[in-house]
Parts: sequence; structure tokens; C-alpha cells
Amino acid sequence: MTNTPQRSCSDQRVVCPTCGGSGTLRLGDQSFRTCLDCLGQGSLPALEAAETTAAVRNESAVRTEAALLAGGRTAGKSRLRNAGISAAR
Repeated sequence: MTNTPQRSCSDQRVVCPTCGGSGTLRLGDQSFRTCLDCLGQGSLPALEAAETTAAVRNESAVRTEAALLAGGRTAGKSRLRNAGISAAR
């Protein structure tokens, strides 16, 4: 049984689109420089999309509305408006 190291999500990398994975950029016939996007490594970390502030605000508003409605109290339009939620008809 071989012991192969497990790779976590943070270890995944993608080929640098600027240098094509070489880590260097050709400036002329005999002129090269290090790729500054990948810092000469030839690959970049595979990043996942971040959660936006709008998504967090929307999720918070849904939870607030659910808490108001589940609390057994009648949520008037003014209370919902103060919480930033439009009243459903």
C-alpha cells in the first residue's frame, strides 16, 4: 500500500494564463522577464467565488422576516419596512 499525500482544495492550482505555465514572458528576440502574475511559478491558486455583500444582506433579510412571522406576532407593514423587508400581499 503506497502512502500518497492528499491534496486539499487550497493546494489546487491552475496554469497561469499570462505566461502559459512557463513563468517567464518573452519581451523580444533575446529578452525575457519573470511573469509577475504568477511570480515565476507558472501556476496560480484555484480560487472559488466569494460570497457577495448583497447575498449576505438578502439572507439576513429572509431570516429576519422568517423570525418575525414565526414569532406568533403579526408583523405589520411598518415593522417590516423598518427591518428593510417589503410586505407580501
